Amino acid sequence: MAESKLKERMDFLDIVKGIACVWMIHRHVWNALIDPNEKIPSWYPNFMQGLAAPCFLIGAGFVFVILFNSAKIKNQVNKRMIRLIYRCSQVVILGYALQLPGFSLRKLFSMSAKQQEVFFHANVLQCIGVSLILLSLFVYLLKRINTVAAGYISGIVGLLIIFSSPYVWKYADFPIWIQSYFSFKTKSLFPIFPFGGILFFGAAAASFYLQMKAKNKVALAFLIIGMLGVLFMLTRPSDFIQQYFWHYGKANPLIYLYKLGQGLLALGVSFLLEKITGFGKRFIDWLTIMGKEALFVYAFHLAMVYGSPLNAGLYRYYANSLNLAMIFLIGLGVLLLNIIGAYLWFELKKRWLIIVRILIGIAFLIFIIK
Repeated sequence: MAESKLKERMDFLDIVKGIACVWMIHRHVWNALIDPNEKIPSWYPNFMQGLAAPCFLIGAGFVFVILFNSAKIKNQVNKRMIRLIYRCSQVVILGYALQLPGFSLRKLFSMSAKQQEVFFHANVLQCIGVSLILLSLFVYLLKRINTVAAGYISGIVGLLIIFSSPYVWKYADFPIWIQSYFSFKTKSLFPIFPFGGILFFGAAAASFYLQMKAKNKVALAFLIIGMLGVLFMLTRPSDFIQQYFWHYGKANPLIYLYKLGQGLLALGVSFLLEKITGFGKRFIDWLTIMGKEALFVYAFHLAMVYGSPLNAGLYRYYANSLNLAMIFLIGLGVLLLNIIGAYLWFELKKRWLIIVRILIGIAFLIFIIK
């Protein structure tokens, strides 16, 4: 019974990941295929740019605290930690696998300097996996105190990560495979400084959720805080704050507080969507399945849009050449195929998990011997 209640409570987290998947697909199709001379209409929601990553990051930190708290109640903390580190390692490996120059172990050990730079980039999967391992170790060290308190402390650490990022970027100097997690110097898209701070703050959001008995107030709080964070950046902060922070460029902490606001806003919306009934519930169910299979959607849509070692993507044929109408049409097609793919993958894992494991094993074997 407790496990089923936990799953019910976490439905909104699948919804927020589903929202992230929908926006991620749209933006990747847009970035890859739109003609740079195409005029962006005034109604386009520019404030949503960069929404997907904060949703995934906050959701990951949130889920960890909920599960850690459940494991602590059942006295299964060590078991949960081992399972979490194993799963996070899988996520990191998948992230690097998507950046391989070819589907072959031989090619992995014969990469050029440029291929190595691309391979060692810290993308969102690597950021989530490594940040979750760090968060789990941090909370594990605090296991003697209340889980809610540990989550709040993690949130404070998250803010410190965000605000210390300009200094870390300035002084960090490591080999490329480590440097990718510390700054954009290697053109890494999601270094832990500052993006890991958003994940750590997700732990604080979960602590607030566990502490509050009235869950409707939780949704309202996330909506208000999220909107304030977004409006703060959209309306431009005071001259003093701009002068103090703006020279940090991409390391500007205000950018990541804005992203934090985006993620909290999406989390609040997901609370409300979870309560929808009737015909609209079907749409939410599809969104939930996409969220449950977010890893599949992430890999599948990237292969469709940008290609992979096994296929040519849309980018090869239509790179930066399409108008708005075609962007939305193709984006809708990619989205529908990903919804269908996520549903089939979900059902396959539920009914014939052994087949999934055999397929993964065959793919790994081909990678080794090719």
